[in-house]
Amino acid sequence: MLDCTNLLHPFQHDPGVSQRQRIMDDLLDGSVKIDGRTMADLLNYFVELSRHINYYDRNLAIGDWQPFFQKSLPFSVAAMAGYDRGEAKTRFEMYSKLFDTKPSPQGLQLLLSYTYYGVIDKINKWYTQVKGSDLPVELAIAKLTRDRLRAPINEFVRYAHCAVRWFCIRPLDFTRLLKNDIWDIADPSGVLPCDTELLGSGYQTRRQRLVAVKEKVAGLFTAFVAVIEAISDVASATVEDSLEPLKEEFRQNHAPHLALIFAFLKLFRHLQDDLNTYTRKHLDFFYKDVLKLIAQKARPDQVHLVFEIQNALELHRLSKGLLAKDGKDNNKEDVLFSLDEEIVVNKTQVAEQRTLFLNYETVQEQTYLEGVYMAPDATRADGVKEEFKEGDPKSFATLGAKESKYLDPETKFAKPYPRARLGFILASPVLLLNEGTRTITIKLKCNLDPPCADVKVSIGAGGGCCDEQDREVEEELVYPKFANSTDWYNEIASSINGRYYYFNRDLIADAVKKRMSTTLADKLIRVFLTDRRKQCYCPVEVGRYEVAVPEAAIDVDNPDDPGKKAFSQEELDLIKSFFPPRKAIRTWYS
Repeated sequence: MLDCTNLLHPFQHDPGVSQRQRIMDDLLDGSVKIDGRTMADLLNYFVELSRHINYYDRNLAIGDWQPFFQKSLPFSVAAMAGYDRGEAKTRFEMYSKLFDTKPSPQGLQLLLSYTYYGVIDKINKWYTQVKGSDLPVELAIAKLTRDRLRAPINEFVRYAHCAVRWFCIRPLDFTRLLKNDIWDIADPSGVLPCDTELLGSGYQTRRQRLVAVKEKVAGLFTAFVAVIEAISDVASATVEDSLEPLKEEFRQNHAPHLALIFAFLKLFRHLQDDLNTYTRKHLDFFYKDVLKLIAQKARPDQVHLVFEIQNALELHRLSKGLLAKDGKDNNKEDVLFSLDEEIVVNKTQVAEQRTLFLNYETVQEQTYLEGVYMAPDATRADGVKEEFKEGDPKSFATLGAKESKYLDPETKFAKPYPRARLGFILASPVLLLNEGTRTITIKLKCNLDPPCADVKVSIGAGGGCCDEQDREVEEELVYPKFANSTDWYNEIASSINGRYYYFNRDLIADAVKKRMSTTLADKLIRVFLTDRRKQCYCPVEVGRYEVAVPEAAIDVDNPDDPGKKAFSQEELDLIKSFFPPRKAIRTWYS
């Protein structure tokens, strides 16, 4: 039953909308075009149409018209621009789910084949087609290959050879990659054979290796698709340039029938642009003639500038109207901004850029604050000290984020930003006490909601997997009980007064540098920084970056050998010396 006594006014919890969000896309003249096909769309349309038209050679043998477009530079660039990225991700996810349902060499074969022939080989063909054209897309593929593709593709080749050796799947044909020196792949007989260190000594059984290779390939697929998206974006802006390439030999490669098509498309674009102006004319008629609205005067753009004065000067006056240049507009004219008022620049500078981020997560219909993260130096890749990679955009989330843009080269983890150190200050004249022993009691009073009822969800029946016989399973998931408000104080007091061991991969790496054994470090990672889950009854291990362990829970059982302790007493003493326990809250008095 609805409790009307606790209703909030909508303005108390409505976050509102920004000025951009208040604009309706349907009321913008460029939002809907009568014919919105780009040049790449039109070129790809000819290729698709050519498959359905018969071509008869001199012997009256029936074929189609696709060969007329296969070696043409503009059609190759259009194919890059029109690559269906969503379809690629959807198909890989489908193959991945099939594998997860019942891991098998056949499922791994499907994933490897699609990743290679559907993505990697396609990038290789694209580069071969545009090589030597001096188009931006050629330079983009070459740069992306050097910076982001060489190492992942060499890894993929190694994983594929491991799969052939371990699971006897059909080998992939890497001949075209080996012929293209841009990938820098060595002779298969020397570098590519599988080795025992490739996946780590923790994967001993056949099934563990099968799942491990699949997870490695899935991680690489994400990197490959990201590169294809970047290539596709550059190709979209290059299609027009490919019709009239700078190099004469590429112009001469335009066959007469293709030149006629390009000329037709150039003329067709004029009709297309004219057709698309009807939406603008319709809106102008509605606003001006029907509603009788009068347009407001144009308002100039505004920017915020940061000036830095030379070391030899203490002060410098900048007069009102001083012009500052900021690139060029769509008409290739200089964009100039002028100062609104006179200012005097001194040696004051922006010393630091920091962020503080509250990471909210939603489970079912409950939203909770997962954690608070900070970037002490937002201009760094990890928010602390690591520089951005050369060639990557040196950008950060303006309002902060949980995950940073720094990928640890050793652990391959996307390093999270540091957790924020939050606190509060209590100040009052009554705290200005004279000397002597004084006892101060502080009480914090909170409003608590009544405890929620337990939630039960039936997940239904499912089939077996992992080489098991099919079996019906009916499980009932019971969400954890919410803390009763009467017991809440004791729960919080216990947490605040308790002590915790804090581990993360960076701290463990630093401890190794301080002479802690690598054996103990690996054991810490395996016990505390490895989540063990079940995926269709199969155990799957997922690493994490950090964890806080209650002091009483440090002496845990060995996950690989139940019934035995994970650490000896000597190892526990070493852990406590390298990672002294700490409390959740520290208090200072002034």
